Amino acid sequence: MEIKICQLTDPNSPYLPQIIKWQYKTWGKKDGLRYDCVESNIRHSIMKDRIPLTYIALVDGELAGYHQIDLHDMEARPDIYPWLINLFVVKKFRKQGVASALLKHVPNVLKKLKINHLYLYTSVNGMYEKFGWEFVEMIEPKMKHQDKFVRLYKFTAKNTLK
Repeated sequence: MEIKICQLTDPNSPYLPQIIKWQYKTWGKKDGLRYDCVESNIRHSIMKDRIPLTYIALVDGELAGYHQIDLHDMEARPDIYPWLINLFVVKKFRKQGVASALLKHVPNVLKKLKINHLYLYTSVNGMYEKFGWEFVEMIEPKMKHQDKFVRLYKFTAKNTLK
């Protein structure tokens, strides 16, 4: 099984419709967003050399997941940026190293963008630390679909895999 991480730069990519569907089903609907709003957001994240960016994971050429880099992700914390957002792996490929491959690719993204840190929030405990992310604090995201409190993490370019 070969996992390849690629930056999505083609606005006509055949992968876009599936990413848009996943995004809408996983987060958009829960946030009360219309499908066309989610589609617009994803389509506008197809940049080559500036944020927002979208990275996809291909397993033997098949779309298996994605994540994005964006300037904003949490209304409760507009003071911190940029963010790793929307880490998603389709069920068929979970527990096969796809999320790990996406997370291991983060230092390459930081180097390319010439930035030294990223933030993310999640309700998952114990996963991101394995990839050099540092727990910052528990925070109330104030979003419809989120738990009352979530974990805020920071990745710094100097961090290495544990």
